[in-house]
Amino acid sequence: MLEALIREARRCRVCAPHLPLGPRPVFMVGAGARLLVVGQAPGRRVHETGIPWNDPSGEQLRAWLRMDRDGTEGRNEQDALTVTDETCHPLYFRERSKARTAELQR
Repeated sequence: MLEALIREARRCRVCAPHLPLGPRPVFMVGAGARLLVVGQAPGRRVHETGIPWNDPSGEQLRAWLRMDRDGTEGRNEQDALTVTDETCHPLYFRERSKARTAELQR
């Protein structure tokens, strides 16, 4: 059931018309995860690679949690369920919001 949910979430295209970089839901689910990490929307680098927390903030997060990517020291990424408030890079919405704010200030 978990695998079916993951496949469905990765196929999501609900916001496709509004995302100039296209949809690319980014999250990580380990079946045995004991830690939930929730962050803000993924940045451009994460969107391009499809790897959650693949940026300087991710390096800091892994350092705080004593977590490494391959599991050779302490926790690995499969010990965590990582999600963001938006699973795709929301560049369009941010730029539109800035434009709208500027428009309202005139």
